[in-house]
Amino acid sequence: DPVGDACDPHPATDGDRIVLFDGFGGSALDPAWTLAAGTNGWSVAGDAVSFAETTSGNILLRSDVTEANVLVEAAITPVSNADLDYYSVPSDNAGIVLRATGEDGALCNLQVSIDYFGDMHRSLRAAQMFDNDAGTALDSAEVSSPLTGTRRVVTARVEGQRYQCNADPGLAVPASAGFDDYNEWLTEGSVGLRANRLG
Repeated sequence: DPVGDACDPHPATDGDRIVLFDGFGGSALDPAWTLAAGTNGWSVAGDAVSFAETTSGNILLRSDVTEANVLVEAAITPVSNADLDYYSVPSDNAGIVLRATGEDGALCNLQVSIDYFGDMHRSLRAAQMFDNDAGTALDSAEVSSPLTGTRRVVTARVEGQRYQCNADPGLAVPASAGFDDYNEWLTEGSVGLRANRLG
């Protein structure tokens, strides 16, 4: 198939194709990117899209990518996060949304959180998003270095009912988070980005 092996989820099998590449060139988002939730704080510069605020539940969806089985790769560099408090702001996160319809979808995100004792935790999470709430992780992997200031290539893949997240570099073992039988009604939808108090 036309997908080179380095990007091909099935290098030994024909049939995969590159649906979209957006290098975020220029100074504005392609009109196919639509705001699904939150504030319109997304901007484009220097071949990157950024969200400079630390507000909650900001979702940007690509309206022309609706394939059910996809692999999405994005280089993500968090630069700031909201102050954490166990009772009011227990976590900040950002990442990739798959099979999204409005504020529901499968979510692969980088997260920093605080527990009851005030200890900080950094993780890569595979989760389901309902009503713009990432909820409890289906699976997670510890991130061994600070989230902010570190560029990571995050890969989210959904195929049938198999869902997988990966990030490189900075992951402790295991290097990925996944789930084999997540909610079956998440069968289609758009791909996109979500910033939740992590800019």
